Amino acid sequence: MSELTASLMRIHRIMTRAVRVARIEGDRFSVIGFPEAKTRQGYLDYTRCLLMMLLAHHDGEEALLFPKFTDMDAAVNSLEDQHRELMVAIDHALAALVTGESGETSSGWLKDLVRALDVIEPLWAQHIALEELTFSAAAVDSALSPSEQLAVVNAMAEHGMKHDHIAPISIAFILYNLAGEDREGFKKELPAHVVNELVPGPWREHWAPMDPFLLEWRPTRSD
Repeated sequence: MSELTASLMRIHRIMTRAVRVARIEGDRFSVIGFPEAKTRQGYLDYTRCLLMMLLAHHDGEEALLFPKFTDMDAAVNSLEDQHRELMVAIDHALAALVTGESGETSSGWLKDLVRALDVIEPLWAQHIALEELTFSAAAVDSALSPSEQLAVVNAMAEHGMKHDHIAPISIAFILYNLAGEDREGFKKELPAHVVNELVPGPWREHWAPMDPFLLEWRPTRSD
């Protein structure tokens, strides 16, 4: 599989899992409440990472990926239309999230957030189905050389990092919504000292509240 296609699919798997987790857990907490302040903060951090990554991913595609495929105008136009439709629901989700981040104690904001995620989830599934069909390995390999693909992957990774709202949290979000080969593949797109030293080391205290929503980050947790 082409490196560009593989990278896109990894990003899609991160956000597909995160939308599902944020929706399911948000719905649960809207009924039973958050068990403690740390869990609430972890959920807020997790959901903000998701929404910011959706925005950065779409912005990066339109700026850095789509212009490389000018012979796919019809498909690209459809993808951009889907971006705009998703943006409406993302805006609603962000508005609800901001209310939650303000310290609102009622569950109204969370119910609004879950409703927005209910809209985002099927739209996202439709979007990535078209995108992965459009940018299949065969289509990408016929349009771009391996070095050109790598340049796009690196540019989109750099773009995403520039749009991180809080890097010590968002990079852990990226890594630990993936597992196995997917996680190892994404590590190659990020600076080695970040994923091997900063994330599990001094950055750990920043993203630790998200633990309940992430995949295992090491074989056994003791903290």
